[in-house]
Amino acid sequence: MATLFVTAADITEDGFYREHDMISDDGDIQIAPDLGWVRVRGSIRAAGSIVAGLASSITAGKGIKAGGDIDVCDRIESSDGSIKSGGGILSRSNIVASGDIIARDDIEAGGSVVAGASSIGAIGSIAAGGRIKARACIAAGDSIQAGDSIESGAVIETRVGSILAGGSIEAKHRLVAGDSITTGGNVCVGRQTKAGGNIEVRGNIDSTDSIEAGGSITCEGSISSKWCIVAGGTIKAGGWIESGWNLRAGEGIEVNLGISADGSIDARWVSCGQRIFAGLCKWRIPTPAEQEVRAEIRSGMLAHGTHVPPVAV
Repeated sequence: MATLFVTAADITEDGFYREHDMISDDGDIQIAPDLGWVRVRGSIRAAGSIVAGLASSITAGKGIKAGGDIDVCDRIESSDGSIKSGGGILSRSNIVASGDIIARDDIEAGGSVVAGASSIGAIGSIAAGGRIKARACIAAGDSIQAGDSIESGAVIETRVGSILAGGSIEAKHRLVAGDSITTGGNVCVGRQTKAGGNIEVRGNIDSTDSIEAGGSITCEGSISSKWCIVAGGTIKAGGWIESGWNLRAGEGIEVNLGISADGSIDARWVSCGQRIFAGLCKWRIPTPAEQEVRAEIRSGMLAHGTHVPPVAV
């Protein structure tokens, strides 16, 4: 497979590729180091890989596409198109596109990954030293990891891996991880929040639909859901817990402030700093079972509901 070499002799003073409005090759494209910005008004396309050396960035007006990897030491940008790779996409700086950012392998950036009007997707993992932001979906077969925030206008989802953010996580629709969800800020989700493993949040969790974890839910702030909150392990909150329906933990529930559930509360034990309310359903009269607290109450005052202590085995 032939290689198209782009050198300083091919670049104009304002950084544009000298020969054509596009860079295209049936093989690989290799861009020399120390060129600064390499700009084309059209597209950059290679049947093989696109590689740019140290201190060389690429920007294309109409998209960037490679059959193999896209590996650029500096920035990758497409001002009016997508960035697509049959392999991985790697940048030591930012990856920015007005359209999709799609890879069959990993997407990795030392800076941010931003898709202005569309989706970010990788069969492998997505990793950024800065933020990850897309107007539509952010989806990975493996993990999604950002040094700063992760923000999606639709869905953030991994098939088997974890979702990790140094800052906040915001999804207008769903936040779903095959493994754990960990964030250094708040979690704000328009619909469902679900993790196959643990959910660990340094801020607050606010979900319009259910919050579900196969493991434990640990939140330094408060937890609020308009539907159920369910964990296979413990549920811990530094603030309060408000559940729009049932609240259920496979182990214990520990809260510094109060607990409010429109349905029942189920756990091995409950430890609450203030009052406990169960069966507060506002849209119909709850059944007696829907007003029960089926757990050992280690601390806290039951203000509404019926206490059903666990049966000793």
